Amino acid sequence: MMTNKEILAVDALMGSTLQTVVPLEQPSFISVSGSESIVVKPGAYGCQIQDVDSNQYALRWYLDFPNGAKRNDVVLPQEHIYFLTRCWLVPSSSCTEEYGGMMLLALENARREKKHILSTMELTNARLNKIKNYSPLPAGKNNNLLGDIVQKAFNFRHVIKLKGRNKELQSRLDVLERTYPLDDDKVIIGPTKDVWYEKEGVIAVKKKSKYLWIGRFKFRDLL
Repeated sequence: MMTNKEILAVDALMGSTLQTVVPLEQPSFISVSGSESIVVKPGAYGCQIQDVDSNQYALRWYLDFPNGAKRNDVVLPQEHIYFLTRCWLVPSSSCTEEYGGMMLLALENARREKKHILSTMELTNARLNKIKNYSPLPAGKNNNLLGDIVQKAFNFRHVIKLKGRNKELQSRLDVLERTYPLDDDKVIIGPTKDVWYEKEGVIAVKKKSKYLWIGRFKFRDLL
């Protein structure tokens, strides 16, 4: 029988060093039958570097739910339940080490780039709206039919170009937000302040080597 740590060791995103994770309390919920407790047993966790520049790690762990749980039409299976998210190692601003300084510089550059992208997208959308709102002069008011046709053709080509630019900007923005902890609303800072966690993650079961998503979880803010 595989040990707790061996169960996750087959996952490349867990890295080579795994540790035991122990629940501090048994969760409970209120059902039509009253208060019901859920039996949770220890599992294991591990992480693996995903991006060197941003110090991003894949963070995964599992807990054992030997009896499962059921509330209304929601069923928690009787097996290992996996929790998948990401975290970043973020050195303090007073860090003088070369690597820590490089990471902070990369994070600051990513924030500036995001700001620039959003500003450019706003300007691009304003141009798109201006083109969409274009209307030719009414008949008899010095309008030029041929000129209107040419203008519409020009506008069409310009709209295609602007939409393509927006698509490229959005793609770059998506990469930045996947790589760096740029949105304060989506990140929670750990107790030691130098580890930032993605606030929401995925709950899954594992079938052979594949994860099957069954829900989502969210870290609570520290009091």
